[in-house]
Amino acid sequence: MMLGPAVIKQCFACSKPIKQNTILSGNTFGAKFWTDGKREAPMLPDQPWLVLCPHCHVSLWINELQPLGEGTPWCEWDSKFMDAFHYDLPSLDDYFSLLEQGIEESGKEQYLRLRAWWAGNDLRRNQETDIPMSAREASNLAVFATMLDESDADERVIKAEVMRELSCFDEASELLARAADEPMVEIIKSLIEKGDPYVRQIHFNETPTPKAPIKQFNVVMTRFGANRIGVIKAIRALTGLSPIAVKALVDNVPATVREGISLKEAVSIKNKLKEAGATIKLQRYLEA
Repeated sequence: MMLGPAVIKQCFACSKPIKQNTILSGNTFGAKFWTDGKREAPMLPDQPWLVLCPHCHVSLWINELQPLGEGTPWCEWDSKFMDAFHYDLPSLDDYFSLLEQGIEESGKEQYLRLRAWWAGNDLRRNQETDIPMSAREASNLAVFATMLDESDADERVIKAEVMRELSCFDEASELLARAADEPMVEIIKSLIEKGDPYVRQIHFNETPTPKAPIKQFNVVMTRFGANRIGVIKAIRALTGLSPIAVKALVDNVPATVREGISLKEAVSIKNKLKEAGATIKLQRYLEA
């Protein structure tokens, strides 16, 4: 991968500088591909349209921001850009929050619904368990399906995957009956035949199989949000940690709040911390 100049943009909300890296060239060596269309490529990073300001955490359409300048890693930065930090990525809740506010442009709405789908599935990637889709995720996917053009070959396959993950296997099969024979189509068909509604990593040389269940998770806080004191109180109540330990945890996000607990307990803690204003994700617990 070869990086291009880093472009400095200005947040419209707080007016502080944000760094946006550019890529001159890359490749998909070592990449992971998923049935929902997401690609994780270390040598060709995602270039998102919607981001979060690293200073005030407001949602931003990065390409619509005012450019302030640019620089390269081997050049000395202009002193006025010393506090230019790389943007943050939205969470599932961030996407849903914008959708609930209403988006006038159909292209932006479709982007948000796609990214909300991916963000929800991120909890299921690289896991050894199958976590059911929430009602909110399912509702988003149902609307997203209506926005896809079945006359377009690529969008027809995407819609088939959407219907599969919604457990609408007959509709998914009907869509794929009109699709060209290609590895991606065959993989989705094999999952439909198994009655499998979960996102799967694509292994083009083998048939994907359901994952074995695991029983333990970590609760990880990625942001404490605007209500820092409320989050501290909630963590103390949930963990019994000392005030000093809790403050250190909150001030060093991302941080693990609890580890090696059941899915039921992890989801309960996640919901309580979300109510306090924190951004939480669950991760598979890996024993040392």
